[in-house]
Order: sequence, then C-alpha cells, then structure tokens
Amino acid sequence: MLYRNLLRHQWKEFIRNPFWSGISVAYAIFLVLLALYFLLVLALSGAFIGRLLTSQDPAADVVRVVNQHLLSGFLLLFLGRLLFQNTPQVNIGPYLHLPISRPALVRFFSFAALFHLHNLLPLAFFIPFWISNLALDYPAFTSLSWLAGIVGVLGLSNYLVICINLVSVRRALPVWLLGGGACGLIALDYWRQWGYTNALSSAVFDSLLGPGGPVLALALLAATCLFFGLTCRLLKDHLHDEAPSEKGFTTGSQSLLDRLANLGPVGRLMALEIKLAIRNKRPRQILWSSPMVAAAGLINFI
Repeated sequence: MLYRNLLRHQWKEFIRNPFWSGISVAYAIFLVLLALYFLLVLALSGAFIGRLLTSQDPAADVVRVVNQHLLSGFLLLFLGRLLFQNTPQVNIGPYLHLPISRPALVRFFSFAALFHLHNLLPLAFFIPFWISNLALDYPAFTSLSWLAGIVGVLGLSNYLVICINLVSVRRALPVWLLGGGACGLIALDYWRQWGYTNALSSAVFDSLLGPGGPVLALALLAATCLFFGLTCRLLKDHLHDEAPSEKGFTTGSQSLLDRLANLGPVGRLMALEIKLAIRNKRPRQILWSSPMVAAAGLINFI
C-alpha cells in the first residue's frame, strides 16, 4: 500500500509540475515530438546498424563489432550520469517530515532510480538491436544472456554512480582523480592504438554469447542487486548531506571573499556568486568532472 501511494504521488507530482503549466501547448507538443524523434532515432539506429556495417564490410560480424565498442560507450554514458543524474536524496527530501518509514522511502526511490533516462534511452537502442541481430540468429538462451548482461551493466552503472555521488559529497577529490585517471588511460589507449580497451570490451561482452554467458549475466545482475543494497545503506547515512554548510570555507578563502566584498557592489556580487557555487553540489560536480570529460573526449577526437 505504501509503495502504491508513493507511486501514485510521484505520477501526480509529474503531471502537476509547474513546468507544464508554465509553457504553451505548442511548446509542450514540440517537446513531446522532440522526445519521440530521439527515441525513433535510437530505435532505428539499433535496428539498422547491422545493415550499415555489412554495407561497409560484408564479412563483418555485427554483434562482435558492436561488442568491441560497448565498453567505451558505457564509459561515456557513465560520465553523463555523473554530471546529470541526481541521487534519490532529491526525491526523498520532501517526505522526511512525514511519518513514513525511512528504509521504505530509501528502497522505493532507490529502485525507482532504475527508470532514469540514462537507463531507458540506451534500451531504446539495445532492444531493437537485440531483436534484429541476436534474437533470430542466436539460440534463445544465448541471446537472452546477452540482453540480460546489458541490462545488468546499465543497472550496475546506475547504482555505482549513485554511490559515487553519495560518497563524493564528503570525499570528492579521490573519487574524481580516480575517474579522471581511468578516462585518461582509455584515451591514451585509443590515441596510441594499443587496442586494450576494445580487447577488454570484446572479452567481456563476447563472453555473454559463449557457454559461460548465462553465468556472467547472472553475475552482473547479482552485482546490480548488491549495489542496490549498498545504495540503500549509503542513502540512509547521507539523507541530510545536501544541506548547505559554511564548512567549505577556509580562513584563506574567506579572507579572499572579504577582499572582493570590499571592492564595491560588483565585488560583493562576485563574492556571493563564488559562495553559491562552492556551496552548491552541481558546480562542484562539474568542476571535478571536467578533467574526466576532457580525457574522454580524446577517445573520439584523437
């Protein structure tokens, strides 16, 4: 009953969002058509990428060519999640003053995080690709293992990003340095054409089509469940970490802000903007994520 009421309330919150009442009908129709356009592009890309690849190389194994680049694609998706995916704290906050079980709230919104656009949009590509290239050409159990593995990777990355965002509230620097270093190594691999990233991607995702594919798919799904439990545990410990705090200002930084404030109205406005940026989570995320995005960009442009 509790979960059904929460689900109903989330739906009402979505349809009653002030965003929808503040725009014209024509603009709303445009947004819907734009979303349908992107979904159609992804679906058609997944359905016809096999024909595109075979037109360039008739002997190409479409599934294995795609498997070769999945690791890089999931990495770029992972970076997008880090920048734009919010933690369930944002949705749980309005319910904290109500007499509702905190663990139940955490479990509901942690599970609801699976239906984020970063999970649904890739499936708009992978499901048509699976239907057109695996469902008919591979045994049913093998093709289902591949699809389950893809779903497991998406779910695992979803909860891994949430865990990283929760942990990085208090320890941001080590997390972002580790992520930036990993992106730099992959970009260096593409630049030097060593092929380690593609080989690792092929080894992982081609294994889903082999005899051990079901075991690997189950392992990925089990890891997703494990990180779901870890997310729930971390979320209960970090429910109030979003509150702004003055702890981020050292004596040196505060003196610098005071000097700016003494320069007149413009200086005071600059000091205020700096304070707001430091206290807000999103600017901090963008600051630490910028080196990772720059390194990942080398994958496509070098």
